[in-house]
Amino acid sequence: TVSGWLGLSVRPVPRSALVPDQTVPADLHSHLDSLDIPAHNLLRPAEPIVESADPHIFCKPHNHKRHAEGVLTMIDYLKEIFYGLKSLFTGLVITIRYFFKPIVTVQYPHETLEMYPKYRGHIQLTRNDETGQPKCIVCGMCQKACPSICIALDGEKPEGAKGKVLTRFVLDFTKCSLCGLCVEVCPADAIEFSKRYNLASRNRDEYIIDLLKRLEDKKR
Repeated sequence: TVSGWLGLSVRPVPRSALVPDQTVPADLHSHLDSLDIPAHNLLRPAEPIVESADPHIFCKPHNHKRHAEGVLTMIDYLKEIFYGLKSLFTGLVITIRYFFKPIVTVQYPHETLEMYPKYRGHIQLTRNDETGQPKCIVCGMCQKACPSICIALDGEKPEGAKGKVLTRFVLDFTKCSLCGLCVEVCPADAIEFSKRYNLASRNRDEYIIDLLKRLEDKKR
């Protein structure tokens, strides 16, 4: 071992560890950073010298490299500020533009929109304008065509009447898929889609709808 400037024990570098025809420069410590030393066994004996506090042998980082990294970091920082402000002002311009336009928002539930003609709510019965009675002839085609089996109806034939009279028409809307087959197969056009859309409820029984009773309530 060889005693260093600070009294530290430094092992000499063996000649066998060097590549042939290669020598260790005398100013090796001035080209190395402290993080480069432990990477190779050949450079570990020089670690105490490089990390020494002696100002003559202290390895200072390259100032030009640190300066370049600082400039790049500042440029990236300024870019983030620029694009952030650009995004902010873009949003403010759109907000101000719509602030002076007429209001198009519907104040629900105080205001409601008219549903489109092809909107499909739950089915409902239609009324005969002449008699005021349901158009249903109790043929049962809608009940047979329903793939969800959500329609139940009954009827009776009064004395002297030509056909049956509807006495019960119940829809289980929890099963209905709004496929429209019942509307298509009805020969009397007694079924149509309603325009009701607000059917939210926590009670399942409210989705069992008596369509005949609802039609009578509309008549009143």
